[in-house]
Amino acid sequence: MLEDLPDYFWMTNYFGLWIPSYFIIDQNIEIVGGGSGSLTDEGFFLEITSTIEDALEGLGNVDIGDDDNDGIENTCDPCNFSNYYVQGNLDGSWICPPGCDSQDDEIPTFDIYDVLMLSDVVENELYQTNECFYEAGDIVADGTLSLIDIIALASQIAEGTW
Repeated sequence: MLEDLPDYFWMTNYFGLWIPSYFIIDQNIEIVGGGSGSLTDEGFFLEITSTIEDALEGLGNVDIGDDDNDGIENTCDPCNFSNYYVQGNLDGSWICPPGCDSQDDEIPTFDIYDVLMLSDVVENELYQTNECFYEAGDIVADGTLSLIDIIALASQIAEGTW
């Protein structure tokens, strides 16, 4: 093990591969283990790995959540706020109409700002860096963002059919 390490490896000293001190913290931000020793000592190595495994086991099945209810967990979702960036609402704006009692009653707004933002997204190809723009901007649902999407969004907003 030591022979595989380069001479400049910072954790080696005269005593071998050494961890000067370590702390293992669990999901409750409590220290569940700690100490110091040489990783070449099998007992010490097993103690560290056992403590880490116990801390990880305590995590159980953590519900990461799916904020936009699209079936993709937040950690894997390229646009985990697609409930705000609904099709045509590129700026993610919502209003609470008269009689609105809670955030659940809010509705997305569609206006000229969405058309202008979509034209910027298409012109500058911003959809390649922001998945939310892509999801919200594909108005004709053909899998690409283009001038046709801009015209479709502008027409629907102008006609009041959106």
